[in-house]
Amino acid sequence: MKIYKDFFPSYIYEIILKYLEKTPFVIDPTPLAQDIDKSVPRLTPTSYQGFIHQSFPQDPHSNLSLNFFAGMALIKIKNEEKKIFNLERVLFNYLTKGTVGQLHYDAKEDNAYTFILNLTDGDGGTQVNNKFYKNNFNEGLLFKSNILHQGIGPTEGLYRQNMALILREQQ
Repeated sequence: MKIYKDFFPSYIYEIILKYLEKTPFVIDPTPLAQDIDKSVPRLTPTSYQGFIHQSFPQDPHSNLSLNFFAGMALIKIKNEEKKIFNLERVLFNYLTKGTVGQLHYDAKEDNAYTFILNLTDGDGGTQVNNKFYKNNFNEGLLFKSNILHQGIGPTEGLYRQNMALILREQQ
């Protein structure tokens, strides 16, 4: 697990959030990872998990400007990690107050990484390997995609937004 603090200059977030205001979201359909040991400790998910915008490559008509910011994040991570990554997926998550997502992993392969960039501040967060990481504005989490994790909505604020990328390391 690597935590990136102050990931983008603050004005970038203002632009991203303006684009997100005009972006369609759908109810998040993420299922529980079926092949996990059911005794793994986890928070019980709510039946409603919040909203997502599936951007690259799932939606060819997605907001291309949002994909641009995902590309900027990819370049920064490549430079920091000194590794060659390809961008496999871009999602934007919107979790409302009291939402608990399903425990899942994003990929089974060992060369896939998940990067979650918090676009807002609040008391929600991401639980990774049964450890809670608070949703701090402009902070990113990078971890192997085959690690179980789940999104947690805020209990005090109204919502939490993040950008979630899946990166594949080239060997």
